Amino acid sequence: MAKTQRKYKNVLEMIRKADIEEEVRDETIESLNSRRIVSRLMSLRACAGLSQKDIAEQMECSQATISKLENSVDDDLKIGEIKRYAEIVGGEFSSNVLPNSLKPVDRVKCLAFGIKHQMEEMAQLAHRDETIAEGVSKFFFEVFANVSRMFGAAVNSLPNKSDGSPYIKFEATFEVDDESEELKDTEDEVALH
Repeated sequence: MAKTQRKYKNVLEMIRKADIEEEVRDETIESLNSRRIVSRLMSLRACAGLSQKDIAEQMECSQATISKLENSVDDDLKIGEIKRYAEIVGGEFSSNVLPNSLKPVDRVKCLAFGIKHQMEEMAQLAHRDETIAEGVSKFFFEVFANVSRMFGAAVNSLPNKSDGSPYIKFEATFEVDDESEELKDTEDEVALH
């Protein structure tokens, strides 16, 4: 019998869908979640083609210290270590400190205002050069398309009203270089009324 190969977006999705005991699944997910920063740092190091020894030399510590850092959990990391490691591998460390009492709606708003701020900075860069302006414009289009699709997917995950109609319908039309384009992704297409 031929086995069907499944494709997963990431390791967490694979584990969630795996045919394993719930307790093992939960412990594995918890372990992965406890090492998100560490895993990201190691991925960036690998992409930069650097060894633990390379990182240690630039951080002025031993290779064993870097090994210990990479085998630890995020809660054991020091902000200074993360920041320095990230700089060495060509990354930048950023973090949000939000109150525990912050509601999910307010968390989304915080993230949205952060995106707005970054996009405003990019728009300012676009004033310096026409090539930069063209690149930023294309990126803004991409952001709009992707956020619209994410919004559409989130809206589609809502339950329908008791009469079977959706709470929200959303359609997006926009222009790029004087050519009208529509976001048409049958899975994600919704119309806002």
